[in-house]
Amino acid sequence: MSTAHHRALLVFAAALAALLLPRASARAFDVVLNAQGEFMDAYLVNGKAFPPKYVFIDPDPPNPDSLSGPPPRVGRHVNGQLCFFPSGFGHDGQFVVSDDTYRESCLDRNPPEARCSVTDRGSRFYIGKDPDGWGVFDRTGQWKKQHIHTAWPGFDTTPLGTDPGQPPQGNIYVAETGMGKMWKYSPPFPSSAADCSNPDHLVTTPPTKTVFPTPGELTPAAIVRVPGTDHWYIDSVLLPGTPGTGGGIINEYDANGVFVRTIVQNVPPGTLLNPLGMDVGSDGTLYYAELNLNSDLSTGCGRVSMVRFVSGVPQPPQVLGQNLSFPDGVTVVDSSQLRVNFTKLPRASEPAPSTCSGGG
Repeated sequence: MSTAHHRALLVFAAALAALLLPRASARAFDVVLNAQGEFMDAYLVNGKAFPPKYVFIDPDPPNPDSLSGPPPRVGRHVNGQLCFFPSGFGHDGQFVVSDDTYRESCLDRNPPEARCSVTDRGSRFYIGKDPDGWGVFDRTGQWKKQHIHTAWPGFDTTPLGTDPGQPPQGNIYVAETGMGKMWKYSPPFPSSAADCSNPDHLVTTPPTKTVFPTPGELTPAAIVRVPGTDHWYIDSVLLPGTPGTGGGIINEYDANGVFVRTIVQNVPPGTLLNPLGMDVGSDGTLYYAELNLNSDLSTGCGRVSMVRFVSGVPQPPQVLGQNLSFPDGVTVVDSSQLRVNFTKLPRASEPAPSTCSGGG
């Protein structure tokens, strides 16, 4: 066989392989999702301040008073963190996030949006009449026209987020910020519906409830695992500090609640503006939302920020987005978990300070 013929066969084989073999997927990257102002923004983080930001979930149509214009891409009012369903429950790849669309668009708005009259579930303008709860979304960010809610008093009115995942030992941690406590719930947990076989679906054998200590944090708000350890990052949203000048603190604690170190605090003033939701990226970067409370405890112009680590040492915070309206939940997702070309989504602009009651 001639050399030229041999090379031709190699080229043909390579071309055939390219056609027959599955293509390698694009390299996955971290996407920081933050709910603010009823939107969910997607930050394509790159280690620098103010990375590209896109609208992942939009709340309303461009013209809410008409059905003749274009429909929204998603059209849901969302808040808090998102949480993916575990596999094997009929919702593979789907996620839930706090959803109060019907109240925001139809009950509290005067006059109600035009789409509130739509009853055809197949319409892109369909809202439904669900009370506040959790909307079910697919991997593209589209609402599945499914909603989870409960009529328990107080619980269906202001859900702010969902558990981003249980830690390895299965304990559940819940912040009760107003009482200044971080609760730790330990097994036994219900393993089937038979463990809650009563009209209120309450467990017959409740889990063990204890206070998880957070020394130095008087108003704990969020908890997230320190990668590769059994430690926790916990933030305090209000204290220490004076409302109107920033405040709060983010500390690291060990598995027993023993203080390890401070990650970021409001020194000098303005460094930390009342942190709320937190999550950690694949490289260990800590991302968090800041409410920026005014002196009367109303929310000013909030931010989303990050702290990177060099050789384990926290670096000065960097701002990802500012002038935000009540940024609450922060969720870091692997881009491969979603079927979205983020660069094809609408860019999310930086709002003006006038839209959020103050500077920040």
